[in-house]
Amino acid sequence: MTTAASTADTASPGEKSTRGLIVYLAVGFIGAWAVWIVCGLMARHGTPGAALVPAVIAGSFAPLVASGLAVWRDRNARAALRFYLRGLDLRMGWPVLGVSLFAIPLLGVAVAAACAALAGKSLTFQMGWKDVPYAYAWLLILGGPLAEEFGWSYLSDRLDEWLAPFSSNLLLGLIWALWHLPLFFLVVPGLDQSLIPYPVFVVTAVCFRFLMAWCYHHGGRNILSNLLAHNGMNFALTLVPIVLPVHGTAQWRFVALGVLSGLCAAVLYRLAPAAPLRGAARAPASS
Repeated sequence: MTTAASTADTASPGEKSTRGLIVYLAVGFIGAWAVWIVCGLMARHGTPGAALVPAVIAGSFAPLVASGLAVWRDRNARAALRFYLRGLDLRMGWPVLGVSLFAIPLLGVAVAAACAALAGKSLTFQMGWKDVPYAYAWLLILGGPLAEEFGWSYLSDRLDEWLAPFSSNLLLGLIWALWHLPLFFLVVPGLDQSLIPYPVFVVTAVCFRFLMAWCYHHGGRNILSNLLAHNGMNFALTLVPIVLPVHGTAQWRFVALGVLSGLCAAVLYRLAPAAPLRGAARAPASS
């Protein structure tokens, strides 16, 4: 496993890289959307939401599959295996590890504590401490990070080939938000999207993505940092009441968490800009 680009494994520019990108977007979007649209139709015909949970989770793994196929298309099967192994690389540096693990959960607790104080109440947690390891592992494996972040890491590498960092991160956040769109029409246990206005979700997703992008790029394009940061976001929403179970609200706690994450990213980029990899406007999609 390496975090630096290698001559043998880096996707070459031009047609080869573009075809891999097309494969990724086609499989990642069509694979997920097809499953979720079918789930929506089944729900309209009376299938209980709880019965749809396994299918909704299965659909979320489309980016994981799509990224491997795209790297295979860019290079070869061995390169695809090396790409997946990047998710096990611990070499990201202590600052990146700390931000990936703790930044969004701590911001979530701060938002919930501030809201409780303004309401004259004490901060409440939505789980006991003995439940934390189980919840964290469940969210990491089946709650989105493992299913998605290999895909968004691959897409980040591809977008970095053509765009400046700010534009690349912004577009990645918008694509990430768009990918979630069908979930806003599903009412499934454990799924918050139906409670959040979609424009609010788009803005907060972009803010979250900038913070995750700092971890990813500052850690040498470390996919594990994206897995941990994404899981930190999900864990924050599970640990304290951020998304309230009320339809038709602006979900200002969620907005505040997203904005604070974006501000945190801005400060981090200001204090410690991510150095570009050597040789590398060409992203190490399969290194």
